[in-house]
Amino acid sequence: MPVERAAVDDRFLWPVHNGIFRYLGFDVLPPYVAWMPGRVSPEQRAAYLEGYAERLLTLEDTETLFFHPAEDYGPDERLKQGVVARSGFQWG
Repeated sequence: MPVERAAVDDRFLWPVHNGIFRYLGFDVLPPYVAWMPGRVSPEQRAAYLEGYAERLLTLEDTETLFFHPAEDYGPDERLKQGVVARSGFQWG
């Protein structure tokens, strides 16, 4: 079974999600993660594929990742004091 979204550390993908996709104007969906598919059992691989197929069928209902709007940042490119960090590598 694929790793649940909550178990995936978004900080590893945040530079790609925010620094590339979001920066270019894309709405970014949470990643679908299948750990080491080449080293799992055929049953596990089938479960990964089934989960991925389900994910593709529900893309329209998948909530996008949150990214702070530009007005949450100060002139030093850090979150303004009082803004609660809510994604990736961001902290106040």
